[in-house]
Amino acid sequence: LSDATAGGIEEDAITLQPCLQYVDLWVTVSEQEIADALVSLLQHHSKLVEGAAGCGLAAFRQLALGGQLEGRQVVVVCCGGNVALPVLQGVLQTGVVWH
Repeated sequence: LSDATAGGIEEDAITLQPCLQYVDLWVTVSEQEIADALVSLLQHHSKLVEGAAGCGLAAFRQLALGGQLEGRQVVVVCCGGNVALPVLQGVLQTGVVWH
């Protein structure tokens, strides 16, 4: 669901160094967690985003449920709507809406 975040780094990539410098924590999320994030955002906020944005939201939920964000101010950027119709159909069939 999020090919762009699968770990491949292009030669001469300019984004790697800032990520190494500024990212405090890397969180691994499953395809199911991404799908759940996408359908939940669509259901609760009528916002359709691509899988990469779903990764951030899924990671946020994972950390929040684990109590790791207690007392902290957190922002999750959910942008990008590049979703192919077959991918969206699959997400709508498998994703579970958060309550």
